[in-house]
Amino acid sequence: MKLRDFLQNWINQSNNTSQSRELMIQGMQGVQEFMRENQIASLWKQPPTLYTATLDDALGHGLDIIESFSMLLGMTVNRIGLLCDAETIINTCQTDMPDYLGMTILQFDSELALQYISQSLPKKTFFLAGGPLFKNDLDFAQRCGINFVAKDIFEYIQFLIHHI
Repeated sequence: MKLRDFLQNWINQSNNTSQSRELMIQGMQGVQEFMRENQIASLWKQPPTLYTATLDDALGHGLDIIESFSMLLGMTVNRIGLLCDAETIINTCQTDMPDYLGMTILQFDSELALQYISQSLPKKTFFLAGGPLFKNDLDFAQRCGINFVAKDIFEYIQFLIHHI
């Protein structure tokens, strides 16, 4: 069984259960065990780079989750920081040219900063985001220039399986 198939099966089984932190940790352990048993180092032949940051989230729990799964699957991950200003995020991405920028967004008042970030990212950097506010304003991501919004870790992994 390929890693993509294993991940898809895990997602299908997990979509019908509550998404507690314990279940996610168990899922990560299952993925890690599958990869070890099958001698799989990465989901990709050329692992992409993911940079992460927040503008308005001091805790970064969402980033912790996507970073952990991304590293487990073989991505190179670098956290820019929490409560960063737009300039720091832009300058880091322009200097390092990551394949992906992942952010958790909590506040609607981040809209102008997000627009500025999306307009200033290198052309190669795909902008990913998540956070509860996207459920309340379905056009927010489009207005901000965000390329993909994941409602949860399963949707993020689904994205990784099918789009990278």
